[in-house]
Amino acid sequence: MSKNVKHITLLILTFALVLFTLSANAQEVRVIDNKGTIQKINNNVVKTSDVQSTPASYIANVETTYSPIENDTFIYKPATGEKVYYVFDGTEWNMIAPTKAVRVFYPPSIVVPASTTGAQAPIDLYDMYSSQFTSPIASSDATATIPIYQRNELYYFVTEADATVFDLSSITISSTGVLNYSVSNIPTDDNAIINVVFVVK
Repeated sequence: MSKNVKHITLLILTFALVLFTLSANAQEVRVIDNKGTIQKINNNVVKTSDVQSTPASYIANVETTYSPIENDTFIYKPATGEKVYYVFDGTEWNMIAPTKAVRVFYPPSIVVPASTTGAQAPIDLYDMYSSQFTSPIASSDATATIPIYQRNELYYFVTEADATVFDLSSITISSTGVLNYSVSNIPTDDNAIINVVFVVK
């Protein structure tokens, strides 16, 4: 065998060895643990789903199917709105983003009828929020949209109400965002309030 043929054979063997090495380490990931030490993780698995679900229902499915271990990460992308990140601490899933401050927001202002006393017609606060955020009157960018959470992705709270106008014991808000209330005294001005906040689950 000539010297040139030997060189070609050696080159082919070297190239094959490089490919084998890359293939063998394709599933290896390096991470830094809580002590700052670089650790190697092999055979990591990524699972995705095209089925729309809430974080609670998806997490329940993950726990049943895959038996999560500490530091497993779950990324939830709702139909609209920002991604939500969870990390498993060995016992439960903890939201790491968005922060708690970002999860709490006020729905848009609406008119609450109080021209008569007694029980009033229920108000669908989620529908009001969804309608206003879907169809703004003006926008700084015609191509931009406001992210909207699904009805079952929110908690609903009444944090304050004018006790001189509303019967506080009558105020309720459902898990779907429907407000029920009664008026005890017709307001003499436009300053009567009901404060409502939405919290992302």
